[in-house]
Amino acid sequence: MGDLDKLKNMDPEEIFKKTYIAPKIIRALIEEDFKKLSSKSKALGFIKILEKQLGLDLTELRQKVEEYYEDKIDYQNAFAIEEKGIEHHTNPFLKIFLFIIILIAGIYLYFDKFAPKEEHKAKKEFFAPSKNSSTLSSQSSLSSISSSLQSSSASVEALEEKRSQETPKVVVAQEVNGTQEANRTQNMAQIVEENITQATEINTTQEELAITPSITIIPKRKLWVGIIYLDNYKRKNYLTSSPIELNTSRDQLIVTGHGMLQIDINGEIQDFSEKGKQRFLYRAGELERIDRKTFKQYNRGKDW
Repeated sequence: MGDLDKLKNMDPEEIFKKTYIAPKIIRALIEEDFKKLSSKSKALGFIKILEKQLGLDLTELRQKVEEYYEDKIDYQNAFAIEEKGIEHHTNPFLKIFLFIIILIAGIYLYFDKFAPKEEHKAKKEFFAPSKNSSTLSSQSSLSSISSSLQSSSASVEALEEKRSQETPKVVVAQEVNGTQEANRTQNMAQIVEENITQATEINTTQEELAITPSITIIPKRKLWVGIIYLDNYKRKNYLTSSPIELNTSRDQLIVTGHGMLQIDINGEIQDFSEKGKQRFLYRAGELERIDRKTFKQYNRGKDW
């Protein structure tokens, strides 16, 4: 009989007394119902504890976990990544595209109203179609366009002549309007740039927060655990023999009633076998063991 068969023949309640792994988790491993386990790293962590505490070789079970999670996708994280990708890549380009359209329209209106006559002629020559057409329809179109351009040129010349005869007050008013239009275009460009910068900073912050480790406290016997969140100093405490998974999205202080425990960090088990209180600081994705003095410094001078 292999070690996996031995594990399957054992009572989950008896296994719990030796490993402090919840019976429902043990049943899920024995029945190979891996979908009830939250992650691959936790499943492998529990198997490692079972091997150490029960003296078994569960290589076969570990291989089954590896095979199960090989083609699995964390859809929740995938959707979150896709959403961030859309926000990070699509929105800024859309805003830039709109800004470019507005800027081109503003430049066109400015030159259309205030550019000298020579620039109008240059625009006419640039946009005029080629006269080397090979079909009758093209020649007709060219004639129509040529007539339109001549009419437009005559209108522009008349406008320029009228402008040259206007009083200085009217010229000053037009210059002021042109300055205001340029200022509006510049202000609009600045607002678009600020929005893009803010969106990039928000996306960066969200990506940093999304990368958090999985940390679980596993008591070897009934254990009191106190948690103080450093963002608002609110406290939580437990008296339990079951594993406690930390909320690693928040910086926090952790204190335990004794040191008979294990800590699972992304499937890596750290074993503690000490009688006294244990104190830990979780900050910026890292968990470190600290002394009483450091604990009080972070807890505004208090032990708990």
